[in-house]
Amino acid sequence: MFSIRYLFRLIILILLPGLLYSPEAQQSYKGDILLEPLKEKQGEIQIMVFVPHPEIGPEAYLDLLKRIQYQSDFPLWIANINYKKNSSSIRGLNARIQRIRRYISNFEEQDIPNNNIWVSGHSRGASPARRVANQYAGLILFSSYFERSVRSDNQDFESFEKPLLIVSGELDGITRPSYIARDYEPKVLNNEIVYWNKLILLIEGVNQSLFAFEDFIMDGDLPADIGFESGRNKIARATAAFLAYHKSTRFDSRSEQTLNVLREYDEFSSPILDSFFELNQMDNSVCEIVQDEILANGMGSGNPYQIKVTEVSKSTSFSVLEPSVNMTFNGDAMVHVYKYTVMPNNPRDFGSRSPAPKKILCKMKSAKAVADAHWADARYISNSCSRMQLKFMETALSKLSEQQFNRYRDSGNRIRVAGERKYKSNFLWLSNRDPLVVGSNGSYEIQNQTLYKDIGEFIGDGGVNYCKFISPARLLDWFITDGLFTDDN
Repeated sequence: MFSIRYLFRLIILILLPGLLYSPEAQQSYKGDILLEPLKEKQGEIQIMVFVPHPEIGPEAYLDLLKRIQYQSDFPLWIANINYKKNSSSIRGLNARIQRIRRYISNFEEQDIPNNNIWVSGHSRGASPARRVANQYAGLILFSSYFERSVRSDNQDFESFEKPLLIVSGELDGITRPSYIARDYEPKVLNNEIVYWNKLILLIEGVNQSLFAFEDFIMDGDLPADIGFESGRNKIARATAAFLAYHKSTRFDSRSEQTLNVLREYDEFSSPILDSFFELNQMDNSVCEIVQDEILANGMGSGNPYQIKVTEVSKSTSFSVLEPSVNMTFNGDAMVHVYKYTVMPNNPRDFGSRSPAPKKILCKMKSAKAVADAHWADARYISNSCSRMQLKFMETALSKLSEQQFNRYRDSGNRIRVAGERKYKSNFLWLSNRDPLVVGSNGSYEIQNQTLYKDIGEFIGDGGVNYCKFISPARLLDWFITDGLFTDDN
């Protein structure tokens, strides 16, 4: 009996948002779709302007938008913007918002100010929304990221003055979490108002397709781990909580219940975003980390040394540079290392491609070469590039939650570190453009391309270790996103 009663309540919870609407609750105004607030909602009227993905259109989002209205604890109008025929861009969005504001103000017989209007957009619909958002209450981005939207006016995430919410799916293969994470920096909850003013929330089990479609999976997206009703309810709940928190300027009017909802979503999102942030920072230090490992293992802690890494932007310049070792005034060995990063070819900044480096090239000194220059003994411990690559892989794997690891394991797309491809000259090592990851049908291997050169006749001559690495952040992206793709998507 209990199970039947529970099932009945669950069905009502899913169907209730739709049952509360009549045809009169949805209006058409100059081609845009206006959703009237639910009649039982009380409080100050708010408006959310929503710009859909241009290739999807506004009708596909009606269910999600109605769920946001249902989850909100105040009367919320939603203006679902339509694109003009044969157009994939929104022009004059600010003027359209003002026309909608005046229309709703007349309908409600009260003036609705700009600071009660929220601007939002899904995926590519985020760009026009972002351009006008500073004039209104705040900005909500669905399955999009802030950096791409501000490239023209050169603002960044932290300098945006109004409340900002980014809501995306944990399993979004189109605007992947690694792209969302570019807007993220870890922060400490010292001030509630500052902490919740700009928020990035990843919704567990949700992909991008679920925002607009029930069963269809968009090209390049991952399958969702959750049904579309439950997924949309989660999206709506997070969005409504953010709106409720910021609709009042009085901190004491913000309910603990609203804060608890935001905390719940933040507790799931932050570890994923923290991991990408940490490994993006590690990418910046890959050559220094490896050089330090080589020297610490080969020389021990009793022989002091310093490492200076110079990142070179042009491959032609990188090709003629060689690492070196010099002595400082205090008797330390100063090791000069050179780094070259191959970034993905992504000129239009598509989120469907990993933003992490394709590979990182390091020109480093061997422990024996540094020891000879330092008149110290080296322990001649082998320091292979593949051994360090394995450490980076283990670091990335350690960032996965149990559920993320199980997804990767069950996907069948396993990746491992294989033997090295060793080269005898700098030219052959540098000019080879074969991919570091090879394989197919679920079995992939990282084949590090390396060059080891023994020390020569003169002190400081030779004694180099050249390595090409798959970066830690790129590996994390593989475990969370790329490794989950199948032949179907």
